[in-house]
Amino acid sequence: FSDREGYIVNRDKPVTVRGYLPVDDACGCAVAQIKEAMGHLSMLRPVGELSLRQVAEEDWANAWKEHFQVHKVDRRTVIVPSWREYTPQPDEATIRLDPGMAFGTGLHPTTRLCLMALEDYVQPGMRVLDLGTGSGILAIAAARLGASAILALDTDAVAVQTARANVAANGLADTIHVEQGTLEGANPPGGSGTAGKMRGTWDLVMANIIAQVLIDLAPALAKAVKPGGLLITSGIINERAAD
Repeated sequence: FSDREGYIVNRDKPVTVRGYLPVDDACGCAVAQIKEAMGHLSMLRPVGELSLRQVAEEDWANAWKEHFQVHKVDRRTVIVPSWREYTPQPDEATIRLDPGMAFGTGLHPTTRLCLMALEDYVQPGMRVLDLGTGSGILAIAAARLGASAILALDTDAVAVQTARANVAANGLADTIHVEQGTLEGANPPGGSGTAGKMRGTWDLVMANIIAQVLIDLAPALAKAVKPGGLLITSGIINERAAD
């Protein structure tokens, strides 16, 4: 049968779940918690043994690159992996991207939907807030489509580092400011730094996260959009649509 995203799933075959944990002081505790959870799950259905192996970080971070090709999302937006050659066509909004360990290759349905919406709604000169920027892909797309000032926020330090590198690789450091922080931190009264200077409301706010976070942030998101502005959200599965 097909699941919601169209992948073919065979329930008669075993399912393997792989996860990656950093080898640090918290690793042993995390493994113990996983083993305990698997023990609870085994009371409901058969569960195989947990196997562990240590891999080099560069192997995990780079092995997928051979499968990441140039990808045209919609009418104008083209995602080009930073390690591939590509000659842009007239009127294309080309994004040079190396997602690294951050979310945002442009292949996930939630990201594609946001990119398609940006093509429809971004106007030249817009001020844009990208909440949960990940790789920075949506912020870069907004800039390529004409936005003039963009604040890209993420709470994850790895995502911030990745987004800054991608923004620089696209030559957009003067247009896109990437910071580690939250939506509330983007509008501090009398704030300092880039977020403080860009505080206020935005013509367009985009947040590709998950439903529960969007629900929790709903009042703040509404306040961040200027009157007549636009809020684009994604990451909401069918079961949470009503919420």
